[in-house]
Amino acid sequence: MNDANLRRLQQLIANYEIGVEYNLTIDDLEHSLSTSRRNTSIVLKCLSEYHWICWIPSKGRGKLSQFRILVSFPEALEQVLALQLEQGRFNVIPRLLESYGAPAIKALTLATEKHSLFNEQHDHLLITQYPWVDNLEPAKTYRTAEHHILRSLYNTLLVQDHEGKPQASLAHHWKMEGRFLHFWLRPNVLFHDDDTLTAKDVAQCLLRLKSLDGPVQSLFEQVRDVRVVGDKQLTIELTHANPMFLYALCSAHASIYRCKRTYFSSGRSAYMGTGPFSLDDWSEERLILKRHRGYFAQNALLEQITLTDIEGLDDHTLSFNKAGVAEETTINALSYLAVNRRERSGITLEDLDRLVSFIKSSSKEFDADMVTDDLSFSPSELTCSNPIPVLTGTVVLTRPKMTIPLLQDMADWLHKTIAKTGVTIEVIELPNISDPSSMSESADLLFIEEIIEQPKEYGLYDWLLASSGLRFIFNNSEMKTHCAKVRSAINCDNSFDELKQIEHSLYQQKLLCPLFHGKEKVFNSVEVHGVEINQTGYSDFYKLWISSREK
Repeated sequence: MNDANLRRLQQLIANYEIGVEYNLTIDDLEHSLSTSRRNTSIVLKCLSEYHWICWIPSKGRGKLSQFRILVSFPEALEQVLALQLEQGRFNVIPRLLESYGAPAIKALTLATEKHSLFNEQHDHLLITQYPWVDNLEPAKTYRTAEHHILRSLYNTLLVQDHEGKPQASLAHHWKMEGRFLHFWLRPNVLFHDDDTLTAKDVAQCLLRLKSLDGPVQSLFEQVRDVRVVGDKQLTIELTHANPMFLYALCSAHASIYRCKRTYFSSGRSAYMGTGPFSLDDWSEERLILKRHRGYFAQNALLEQITLTDIEGLDDHTLSFNKAGVAEETTINALSYLAVNRRERSGITLEDLDRLVSFIKSSSKEFDADMVTDDLSFSPSELTCSNPIPVLTGTVVLTRPKMTIPLLQDMADWLHKTIAKTGVTIEVIELPNISDPSSMSESADLLFIEEIIEQPKEYGLYDWLLASSGLRFIFNNSEMKTHCAKVRSAINCDNSFDELKQIEHSLYQQKLLCPLFHGKEKVFNSVEVHGVEINQTGYSDFYKLWISSREK
């Protein structure tokens, strides 16, 4: 069932009444469909298989064929939309709505009601307007939307509780002895293909984090070696003692998987995990998570979750960050500017510094409650805006694709604020959010929002080692020097104060400019429960559930 078949049905309805039997020749139908005899036969056979028409071809010379239209156009349209919903082909739906207008909207309402009943009976959930998912390699992605999925597909050695303290996960016990970390794995952990997790699998993942060129390589370079002691026991050797490293092992980047990929018809693939969901399908228009029934911990409450970026579906849905009134949560995310003093810039260094200072002083005009001066997220000390400076030149701003309306609003405000100064602005979309250095030679400013992990001491440490802004403005040599300072600070008695000094020196040098505290918006239909957004902006899909509608 597709749009072409709908158009053919429309042609027939324009010439014949619904439910009336006609005795016709193939020439009559060929004329009605304005196509060749061969195509006419193909169309009639196809529409007959859908039970939209009844067509009994004539047998014998001079005999007429029997023809009757069985369904109205709205009924056929509803069937097509219902099939798209069932198969998760969500990209087709907006085209049908645009082509057929009000009848399609009414048909979609009826189709979603039926699909909603199916979802309720089978514990299925549709999450709409979800940011696109392009990379599920734990060591290489820095996007929150992709981390949501990683946390559903994979597990880590340890997890953090609501206070940010490490707790058991794949490892049921651990011990720190200086720069050696010893872990004992649970005996009953199964991958999605029912193979058992071993210490060798864990060691391979952790060593890949150290060797792969990705956003958190600097965080895991301190791993000197990972030794397999037994089938369920391993030891991580660090270059130096670092209590912060336990928190790194709780992050989605440190997800444990088997180096065996699952391939999909779209050509995409992902590593085999142990998490509460397995990956059932992954294409440009949808991603489907299926409950892992052999999961070792708290089982997911839903059988299936489908994620798509389509708008306007109102069955059992959850929508992230769409415009309008919604439940809003303040999260520990920082929106900021990184300032790249490149040689071939179209603006002088002096004017670039003055521009950034003006942007910072004007930030309360966007939302005074969201303005922040550092990673403590304490209220800003800004009092009033600076006078608008008169500047010249062209500034090149790079930023990721804005899938969240609030961030798009920030970006629009940023563009207008820059324009006030007389500076010409050129905006280039950051092609890969996990590799901001790809734009270092082309852009002067990077605007980005990043999640700050918990607890705050680790969040600052992690951000100073892996933030996109630093990877945008520093070359490899400068980044190594900076990371060495951060690691040295960790060994001090007052390590947090030392890290704060490094943070503020970046602001004082006008290399980074903090702007706003983050917010997360979530819309859900009344039957969807278990939506919990923590301070780091992550929501655990395995906690979601659907209640029956009141009769």
